[in-house]
Amino acid sequence: MFCPECQSEYESGITHCEDCAVFLVESLPELSGIKWKAVKEFTGYIPAEMAKGALEKNSIPAFIKGDFLSTAYGAKTWDAAGGKAVLFVPEEELERAASILEEMTADEQ
Repeated sequence: MFCPECQSEYESGITHCEDCAVFLVESLPELSGIKWKAVKEFTGYIPAEMAKGALEKNSIPAFIKGDFLSTAYGAKTWDAAGGKAVLFVPEEELERAASILEEMTADEQ
């Protein structure tokens, strides 16, 4: 089973992607050649969602992928100590996305 959004592969018996909140499919549809690149790693889900929202407001598609336990079993360990969430964007948007996220971080300090 696969997530049609983040392309994660799941064990049989899992029905939806915890990261993307969508139902899984038997096989991945042909994607339009998007190469996804990690732009930033977060230690929690909430900051990752906030960053994703900021990128989407700037018309940059993004998705969050949790660590293995979060993704494969829906354990949401990214909210626990040691859990992580990685934000991905299309390769051609990587530099612009990094700049937007850097400005967000600068505003927090």
